[in-house]
Amino acid sequence: MFPPTPDDADLIARWGYGCIGDISAGELLDTCNSADVIPESLPEEMIAAYVESATSAERIREIAPFYHLENISVPIQIHIGSADGDYIGSTPPEWSYKLNQGLLDAGRDVELFVYDGQRHSFTGDAWLLFMDRAVTFFDEQLK
Repeated sequence: MFPPTPDDADLIARWGYGCIGDISAGELLDTCNSADVIPESLPEEMIAAYVESATSAERIREIAPFYHLENISVPIQIHIGSADGDYIGSTPPEWSYKLNQGLLDAGRDVELFVYDGQRHSFTGDAWLLFMDRAVTFFDEQLK
């Protein structure tokens, strides 16, 4: 690891993964609830507030990152396998297509790469191509 220099102060990148990158979401716009961070028992009023919010289209539009893509000011790169979404815990490709279109509609700088036949975790040549594209992206954006 190289020591930081004053020139590095503004070069911050985020590599998101899964949950629609969650758009790497909270920082760009942190979701992905996890049993590791949410207590087993919550106060009744907290559960009620969640249920009320989760069933209100208006509230979802207020809090879901997808509805605030215009606030993103950094370039985005999306990678998805065409066979993703075929098992629980994976991401349907349609989510990535929708996110990509939403970012385009919001006038954001976005690239979408689809890897034919790949599932949620890429393998073989697709993994190498993905890594090459990601490294190139960060290299171009941070220099």
